[in-house]
Amino acid sequence: METNKVEKYFDLMAQSFDDYYSGEKARGFIAYLGHVIFRMPGLRRRYLATMQLIEKSGSKTVLDVGCGNGIYSISLLKKGAKVTGIDVSQAMIDLSIKNTNKENIDNYQFIKGDFLAYPFREKFDAIIAIGVFDYLAPQ
Repeated sequence: METNKVEKYFDLMAQSFDDYYSGEKARGFIAYLGHVIFRMPGLRRRYLATMQLIEKSGSKTVLDVGCGNGIYSISLLKKGAKVTGIDVSQAMIDLSIKNTNKENIDNYQFIKGDFLAYPFREKFDAIIAIGVFDYLAPQ
């Protein structure tokens, strides 16, 4: 998918995306049941595996590509990592900031931009890109 299409999609879907991952019943009862029974266990396994890998690697600086609503960034910040989140969607960046502020965390950096084109100056011990590859156009 082209960057501007992905950006528009997530700008429109940001709040329902946030509700979906936070467990809110944003899509009706049947969809919610399907989410809890089929999707949540996989999401939880992916989350735990990612956190374990980052912890075992000893990474102190992490780039969260496609940071979305900040779920991974917030967890890593709580564990003491220096995290930079980047997303093409301003609505998702706004959610990341809102959700991080709810957790009373103030040492975060969220950037609206395309990670493939952004001129990062810092180096990162680890980079995570959860769900990002589904939205990249084939080259």
